[in-house]
Amino acid sequence: MTNSADSPAVDPSLNRERKPSYHHGNLREALIEGGLELLEEYGAADLSQRLLARQLGVSQTAPYHHFGDKNGLLAALATEGFRRSGNVLKMVSIEHLSLERRVRGICAGYVRFAREKPELFRLMYGTTVQRKDEYPELVIASTEAFEALATRVSEMIRDFDIKHVDSRQATTSLLALSHGLAHLIVDRRVSPILAEYIDDERIVVEQTAKLFVRGFQPLPDS
Repeated sequence: MTNSADSPAVDPSLNRERKPSYHHGNLREALIEGGLELLEEYGAADLSQRLLARQLGVSQTAPYHHFGDKNGLLAALATEGFRRSGNVLKMVSIEHLSLERRVRGICAGYVRFAREKPELFRLMYGTTVQRKDEYPELVIASTEAFEALATRVSEMIRDFDIKHVDSRQATTSLLALSHGLAHLIVDRRVSPILAEYIDDERIVVEQTAKLFVRGFQPLPDS
């Protein structure tokens, strides 16, 4: 029987239950799913391809074959984040609702996505991924996410016959509002008084939507 004192030190992370190996046909998807899980647990700084390979029970070179370096892996995760956030915007059920409730639904969906995946949210919009324009899929996914929001805004402008608001400007403004609100709620690195204001997420979203909708209302003729 081997003396425990003579046993080699074991990396605690190796005690993590390994997932079964994957066929080459879906390994990339499995690596992305595993990467998204580890991202939330470790953050982008401590996420490594070696850790990811160990988590999935594949060779340490497997992630490199699919993503190249770590920056490539993070870019792939950010790409998936934009795809999912775009799908959230597409799936938000806002038909037959008032203008204010539509805006509230969009803001709430955006905030909910950020709250459920805070590390992914930070990765998507932060500066951790270098040379973003060198990853075509990331550029396309982020553009499509913006277009998904633009489509919902265009629907509101059409359905409520709003003629004095530019669709693209309204989309950018709504994105800025939703994005800023999500960051405040997710990061919580704020002053005590601001923390008190954003403590009730539902009320903050409702007030944000109400203030935004006022911009859609035509000014009375002077």
